[in-house]
Amino acid sequence: MATTIEDLMQHKDYKKMHAAASEHLKGMTDPQLLNIFDDAGRKALYAGDGWAANTIRGLVNGPDAYGDHLRAIAVSMLADRPHWLKYFPAEFRSGIASRLN
Repeated sequence: MATTIEDLMQHKDYKKMHAAASEHLKGMTDPQLLNIFDDAGRKALYAGDGWAANTIRGLVNGPDAYGDHLRAIAVSMLADRPHWLKYFPAEFRSGIASRLN
């Protein structure tokens, strides 16, 4: 199990990361999810990572920014780019890490 942010961000198993992120996001409300992703996008922008900022914030500002569709896109993004987890709050990262087997 990944126990540090470095371990989590270097996770190479797409299926396990996808399953862990899916399980974690399933327990969140839409407003919670939107706030976390908006804040992460802003943090990426302030860090000078324009690609991450545009992609993350695009999730919450797009026409499909609600419900299961939002969760599916968010889960895929996190599984594809676990290194972007550095822009998310520690609680959020811990929730995903705790679900990795």
